[in-house]
Amino acid sequence: MFFQLVPLLLFTTLAIYGTAHPALPHPLSVVTQDCQQFYSTARLSRMGIVFGIGGAFANTWADGAVQGVYQRCFRNASLDRLACWMKPFGEGAYLIPLSLAGTAFSHVLTSENGLTAVGTWGSRTARAFLVGAPALLLAQRLTGASRPGERRRGSRWRPLQDDNGVSGHAFIGATPFLTLARLNGPFLRYPFYVVSTLTAFSRLNDNAHYLSQCFLGWYLAWEATATVNPGEPVQTPRRFRMTPMVFPDGAGLRIKVEW
Repeated sequence: MFFQLVPLLLFTTLAIYGTAHPALPHPLSVVTQDCQQFYSTARLSRMGIVFGIGGAFANTWADGAVQGVYQRCFRNASLDRLACWMKPFGEGAYLIPLSLAGTAFSHVLTSENGLTAVGTWGSRTARAFLVGAPALLLAQRLTGASRPGERRRGSRWRPLQDDNGVSGHAFIGATPFLTLARLNGPFLRYPFYVVSTLTAFSRLNDNAHYLSQCFLGWYLAWEATATVNPGEPVQTPRRFRMTPMVFPDGAGLRIKVEW
């Protein structure tokens, strides 16, 4: 389903961005710059190292051991409910149109300087999907790993023999929350980082993917959102002020925090 939605994502992103506020850059230049940033030598080298670590888990006993211990010792009804809530966030059929709708809707209420907050989230989420999709699809095929219990080789990489070595649900489910994290200050940023891992967790919990597959899907989302959010998260100045106060019946201290 995600593969089928990629052409729609590309076309709609360009169409929405191309008819946007004059303050916005040309859509082709935005997509080109995103691709140049994502597929840069430095980022590909870093991704190669991380995928190497994931491969070490996938091609040894580690993935199977973690999966077995978790399913036997930790999985319970409460975690099943959490996984049930978070799994739909990894469905491209829902999240991709939602990000595009956020972008489109924002142009009806656009500000003088361009996109509104909703539009910024929608456009950057859609751009992250777009720039990360080719890497996701290629990695799934090149690793060629299988799901738990699907084949005897399990998580081991067998290029072109399967397409489950990187979790698509983990990638899609993490992207909108990582984008939110990169657009917010510290008090919201870190909770969104935590939430971004929960769709990946749902796949581990449901015995649908191994740990390495969940992690690599989440990691691709991390790199894709970093690409389209240059310099994010925005560091807003924080002010902490303590002011002594005197009242008729005593004294006190007023504490003020701004972020």
